[in-house]
Amino acid sequence: MYKTPEQNNNRKMQLYAHTLKKGLQNGLSNFFGRAVRVALIYSINKQSSDSFFVYDTTKLLDNCKANIWSYFHPDLSIASQTNDKRTIDSSTLQPIINNDLLYYCDQNEQLYYQAWFIEKISESSPQSIVKQWTNFAQALFRNLSQENTLQFYGVGERVIEHSAYDVIREVIITELARTYPQHLVEKILNSLLEIASVKEEGKACNGILAFELTKPQCQDQLNILLTTPINIKNYKHIRKLLTLSSDNNYLVAVTIQTSGVEVIGLFNKINIKDDFLRIEFKDGNSTLYLKGMALCRIINGHFKAIEDSLPIEFNKYLSKFVNNAINPELQNFLNKLIPKARIEKFGCTLIIDFGDVQNRGLSGHILEQPISINNENFDTIKNMCKIDGAIHIDSKEYSILAFSCLLDGYKVDNENLARGARYNSALRYSKKAEDILVVVVSEDGPVSIFRDGDELFKLEKYIEDCQASCNDLTLKNWYKNS
Repeated sequence: MYKTPEQNNNRKMQLYAHTLKKGLQNGLSNFFGRAVRVALIYSINKQSSDSFFVYDTTKLLDNCKANIWSYFHPDLSIASQTNDKRTIDSSTLQPIINNDLLYYCDQNEQLYYQAWFIEKISESSPQSIVKQWTNFAQALFRNLSQENTLQFYGVGERVIEHSAYDVIREVIITELARTYPQHLVEKILNSLLEIASVKEEGKACNGILAFELTKPQCQDQLNILLTTPINIKNYKHIRKLLTLSSDNNYLVAVTIQTSGVEVIGLFNKINIKDDFLRIEFKDGNSTLYLKGMALCRIINGHFKAIEDSLPIEFNKYLSKFVNNAINPELQNFLNKLIPKARIEKFGCTLIIDFGDVQNRGLSGHILEQPISINNENFDTIKNMCKIDGAIHIDSKEYSILAFSCLLDGYKVDNENLARGARYNSALRYSKKAEDILVVVVSEDGPVSIFRDGDELFKLEKYIEDCQASCNDLTLKNWYKNS
């Protein structure tokens, strides 16, 4: 069937939109360790609002369709508010969207308009990382829009998906006003990945390493000064020296233009300036800080996001299905425990009991005296979760009643044998017992909430998104399908 050049161009852009959206989606999901949905609205023709296309294969924008439609409506559209000499001010001219979404807009001559919508991350992860990652996708989309062939579109997906290293590098350079040259940032990041991965006698690295911008002027600030500086590339040697560091003393490296990056000694932390990089190595869970703020983690030789609290949607579901009866302190406990379980990769089952806790008849280690849930007991409770079986939580008294509990129940129709015994036993027990909520954290990352034999919420690790093309991608048809 003959297609006009315009139809062929639209088809090409659809493929680009799919591959780049999927690449960004997969990259962010891998970085955050959980599924992150992404949507895209774009246009290659500034003359008509009908030329706006929507790519939202995961229904991310369903809750704000009306606002998006009114923003792009012919009478209110971007096309009627801009001209050839003026571009969009993305900070003021943007659709009113759900507060749970991040929004990044871009416009230039090659690609008239592109807006990326991303699920909001937790507050513990800086948005600068997501913004920089989206900038990469936007730049590649602009460049691909100028190509006459499809040979590069698959490469773009992989480039975006595996851009974590470059994203971290660009954020560091930008935040430090480009004080660090690119080649020095690359040396530092490569070294940190190696140091974090080095193990001796089966033990992971521990200690604190800081990077000063310039060589310290006052040598008396150093607690220990090395006669011969050690190049940052000597990973094993630096790993040994890190054992000298403590909460009050940091091992310090300086950036020297001629010789690169060298470790020169041990500093008291009060003498370290704000404009520095710092990494804390702790039992294989290393955290990189930039200007005093946590930037990311290094886990198993890869950069990963800092997710010290659960995503917004988890807390929404938790509150919704218990009629806001959950204790805020208990919710804070869950927000601390579950990310720990996911990072440290131990599965656990939590029974949150809102009913008659004395008559559950659970088999397991019943505690003679319940353990109060507080910061002092957190590590003990976390270790209880690592033992096979469920933790029984009294939501009213905010305490642990039992651990290593075996769950039984009746067969339910929506069992999933592929998810294993922990998942299915929790599903069955939630059907059997009233006034409870069961939370399951799988070893590989997914989180599920069960009640009355149904899975009310699931936090998946990845998104299945294989839709490479779609009919009626125009904004008008997308809106009509509401």
